[in-house]
Amino acid sequence: MTVAVGVIFNSDNEILLVQRPLHKPFGGLWEFPGGKIEPSETASQALQRELIEELGIEVKSHTYLGCIAHDYAAQQVKLNVYQVDSFVGTPYCRELQPDMRWVSLDAVDKYPLLEATLKVHKLLLIFR
Repeated sequence: MTVAVGVIFNSDNEILLVQRPLHKPFGGLWEFPGGKIEPSETASQALQRELIEELGIEVKSHTYLGCIAHDYAAQQVKLNVYQVDSFVGTPYCRELQPDMRWVSLDAVDKYPLLEATLKVHKLLLIFR
């Protein structure tokens, strides 16, 4: 499965984490927002669509940070990671996510993260 993931910072340099809906696989774990890339769209288009669907925000500009692969027992996931440089709207949970939080980059690993999200976080720590 190939997904697009958004790394979103606020004006306090905190990063947005979203808790996965409880009824989905790995429900209750925390991740950076995003989702599956549909066959008819690019990773960039998927990022924009997913952030509207999940958070109600419109991405105005973003920067590609790279691709991270992770093997879960049932499948391999490839994450196309983008930093969202600017957006319009105020993020809120639109898809039954139990919670979302702005967290300092150093505190992200205090949350129970999906393993692939942990890899993204480690990368961000290297480049920040």
